[in-house]
Amino acid sequence: MLECFENLNLLYVEDNLQTLENNRITFSLFFKNVYTACEYQKAVDLFKYNNIDIIILDIELESEKNGFDIANKIRTYDNDLPIVFLTGHEEPEYLLKAINSHMNGYIIKPLDMDKLFNILNSFFHKKEEKIKFKNYIYNFNTLELFDINDKKISLGKKENQLLEFFLRNKNTILTREELEFEIWNEPLESQSLLKNLIASLRRKIGKEVIVNESKIGWRIRID
Repeated sequence: MLECFENLNLLYVEDNLQTLENNRITFSLFFKNVYTACEYQKAVDLFKYNNIDIIILDIELESEKNGFDIANKIRTYDNDLPIVFLTGHEEPEYLLKAINSHMNGYIIKPLDMDKLFNILNSFFHKKEEKIKFKNYIYNFNTLELFDINDKKISLGKKENQLLEFFLRNKNTILTREELEFEIWNEPLESQSLLKNLIASLRRKIGKEVIVNESKIGWRIRID
């Protein structure tokens, strides 16, 4: 799956020069070109004058303008370019601000390459039509679920959102915060709402399909 990135250009923004260089070396193993910047203006200029396919932004920059400012500026030119935020903050209000900046994913530091590629794979494989898991087939184009006998399984709107998000991130354990932001776009005061939604989906596709990883989150089993 990583082969799909070898012809793509990455813009990586980070103001810690040692971290910048370490990650640049790692990124260069997977991407055609890796452009780096440590502040707003250089990042914007690199985006404007190069054919950038993916942007990874550290939110916290030691300058007047930060990663949010860079993302918002780039969105005035391109609404579809995948942008992934890196942040050391886990506060719900901080992550909500990241979501409102029209990003495609966020990673809590330190950088987790597996999670990064899961986010990017979900973006670049949106045209993937169907995925088979257990005794079901999910159609990403129509957002419909069928059993192996081609019988449609009725899902509520949020059940469908939840299932699609799990399938887009089929190799990842998803945290409570990630699921809440994906489904409700905000943190929830009650923990029961998400648990009830997961329980409702489990009743339709099988309890064993969505696995609880103790004290971490949930993942979907597709084998």
